[in-house]
Amino acid sequence: MKSNSDSLTPSAYIDSKQAKDRLRNTLAAYESLHVPDIADVMDQFKDKLIFIYGGGCYGQATFQTFSKYGVSVKKFLDIKAQPGDTLFGIPVHRADDELLDARDKERAIVVTALVKDHTTREGIFDFIRGCGFKTIVDAQSIRCHSVYFDNKLAADKISVHIKKQSEDILRCFDLFKDEHSQKVYYANSMAHIMRKYDNCLESTESVQYFPDDIFFDKGYGRFIDCGGYIGDTVDQLLAIKEEVRAIAVFEPNMDNFLKLSLNMNNYSSRISELYLWPCAVSDKTDIRFMDYDGGSSALNSENKKNCVQCVSLDDVLKNFAPTFLKMDVEGEERKTIIGAEDIIKRHRPDLAICVYHCINHLWDIALLIDSWNLNYEFHLKTHNSCTMETVLYATSRTTGA
Repeated sequence: MKSNSDSLTPSAYIDSKQAKDRLRNTLAAYESLHVPDIADVMDQFKDKLIFIYGGGCYGQATFQTFSKYGVSVKKFLDIKAQPGDTLFGIPVHRADDELLDARDKERAIVVTALVKDHTTREGIFDFIRGCGFKTIVDAQSIRCHSVYFDNKLAADKISVHIKKQSEDILRCFDLFKDEHSQKVYYANSMAHIMRKYDNCLESTESVQYFPDDIFFDKGYGRFIDCGGYIGDTVDQLLAIKEEVRAIAVFEPNMDNFLKLSLNMNNYSSRISELYLWPCAVSDKTDIRFMDYDGGSSALNSENKKNCVQCVSLDDVLKNFAPTFLKMDVEGEERKTIIGAEDIIKRHRPDLAICVYHCINHLWDIALLIDSWNLNYEFHLKTHNSCTMETVLYATSRTTGA
């Protein structure tokens, strides 16, 4: 299940010119190339013995994907499993359960449904191997095939969109000046173009949203968190940054929001300006509809059941004057930036924008911000496998008005 294509490998020896030339050549020859889809990927698992490691939301979503394509799952493996546990009527075991058949371990494919940093994942993989399992597949290599253009499974195939946007794909390459960002952009672009994700480049030395090797001109003093979840990013921010003075957090999932609000009580004496909004964010302020999938939420105009208040940042943060703007809003990032255009142009905050929920966001978002001529410098890092958790970092070297 590994790709052997050298053109996809983000080699340490490839230089910027070679990377861009390979990208250009691939786009030029695109119509003659075979690009696999999710059905092709799932065919590789049919008639195999499949175990899913992880019984949480991601593991359950992975199970649903396998079921949709007619692939049976024999067991779940989970570190918290208790004797007799089941999920979807399927037994759940610890990976080190002595009741597991040694012959099954030899031939099983363990699909790991984890969203962890590289070091943590490698430790878990070592644990699974130590339990006697031979074959491990990262579920992210399956999940990435659900990433599309602007989160819409339109009638057009991915190849149609790629051909239409080939000039933008190449133009965005030149926005990144540092070598690591260029390699990440090259590797991610090629992965999406070819729909082969085995050889993606991961920024293993950086902490997501808080990279030490990027100098942010404005810093974290006045922080906006779009997609605050239960406050995990704020927890990390306040654990490592002393200069934080004001925080505004947006989280539309009410269960998450209530946990966030409770968590933020821990910081009420430290942060004098602490604003929490139980709202989604986008380009306009209105009522929208939302899908809830475990702990995550995504706007969906087709779902008429779950109403949610949606706001644009320009409408609700009139005098906040942010120094740092972080976004992880499940594919709504480009629209949210449009809804924050005035804030960005006036204050030129440092940016950390997730660009992995939609394929075209990898280039569209940087090109959009660059079109405003605010003198932003762009960096790109991927904090998980298979293009997942890819973040566009940007800092403006020009002081705003």
